[in-house]
Amino acid sequence: MCCVKPTITSQPQNICVKVDGISKANFSVSATSTNTLTYQWQSDNGTNSFTNISGATNSTFSTNIVTLTMLGYKYRCIVNSNGCVDTTQVAILNITTSPTVSNPASVCQNSTSPNLSSH
Repeated sequence: MCCVKPTITSQPQNICVKVDGISKANFSVSATSTNTLTYQWQSDNGTNSFTNISGATNSTFSTNIVTLTMLGYKYRCIVNSNGCVDTTQVAILNITTSPTVSNPASVCQNSTSPNLSSH
């Protein structure tokens, strides 16, 4: 078979995810080819070296629940089209922590609803 390099049409994007004990980072890639495509996501967890992520072989990838230690992790995807490959740009995981609110009811207690009527 002829080797036809895949065309990546949508790259994974940098993302900022809140560390809240339930959130994950979601990455995706879109590609086209005349041949069947396969995918292999890779990560660089601060080692300056990308390694394959076990089981991450779809066009989308979700991390485990995000933790503070994942700040700056990098992700990319190897797209394979019958032996010809292309690699996506690197997407960086940024994280934020959620503020602690001791009494959530008091935060919204005196707020007013926005006026959504059209003029």
